[in-house]
Amino acid sequence: MLDIACPGQAFSEGEAVRVLLEQRHGFRSLALGYLLPMVLVLVVLIALSAMGLSEAASGLLALGVLLPYYLALRAMRGRIAQQITLRVEKLQ
Repeated sequence: MLDIACPGQAFSEGEAVRVLLEQRHGFRSLALGYLLPMVLVLVVLIALSAMGLSEAASGLLALGVLLPYYLALRAMRGRIAQQITLRVEKLQ
């Protein structure tokens, strides 16, 4: 569920709308949600494997890095929301 401020527009619950996001904001969202975590997991996985840890331990620890990452991302959601602007328009 999204809460989007739309001054000057009235919508009713269940009404069909289109949510628009500027392309640069879409790329930022993609990077924060998918690309950065993937790079983080790969870097940790390669570093731990190079240090001689077993594949299983390296894999589990690399995946474990995602928990603090997504918790930090959630903690910064207010700041991120200020940088990403969504627009809503009615479908006809």
